[in-house]
Amino acid sequence: MASPMLKKGMSSRLKKKLDSYPTPADYTVAINTYIPELKRLWRMYHDTYEVDVVVVPSTPITARPISDVEPYLNINGRKEPTYDVYGRTVKIDCVLGVPGLSIPIGLASDGMPIGIMLHGRAGGDADVLSVGEAIEPFFAATPPPSDVQECSGCTPSVNFLDVTWDGTGTPSETDTTSMYSLEMAGDCALKGAHAAA
Repeated sequence: MASPMLKKGMSSRLKKKLDSYPTPADYTVAINTYIPELKRLWRMYHDTYEVDVVVVPSTPITARPISDVEPYLNINGRKEPTYDVYGRTVKIDCVLGVPGLSIPIGLASDGMPIGIMLHGRAGGDADVLSVGEAIEPFFAATPPPSDVQECSGCTPSVNFLDVTWDGTGTPSETDTTSMYSLEMAGDCALKGAHAAA
């Protein structure tokens, strides 16, 4: 996570060992109440409108420099959390357990890459892949950024937290789950650029 804001938030949650939101009780309610209701609404939408695949932008806005967007973005005159804005159209697949596919479709007027996201019904992987395969030839390959920075001299290492929850039942306030952090040892221009952002 290059974003200082996101890294700070995740580090804070790790150190508290999940005693901040969501608590284990919040998590249990989400798993047992909210997610089943979202799945029901997703099925109802697809059935009511006879839709097999939903097509939306991969992100509602193009990427911006980290220093310009933390911790909020100005969207139509309203401050919205950066992480929520960028993840708005791509998080639903993970929550609902439905297939999703993002297809790059070129560059926006500001020169940043854009894409479309396909979402399907639960178990509708073949539908999503078929639509993706049919759409993809209409778009040229997205060119790489003109100012690509290469990382040289840094060595990645993964630091795991002591995991105390075995995955059964409900985690207690003092349990940790499968959280970890990625650290880059050494120096290079790319690491310096992220640190300065």
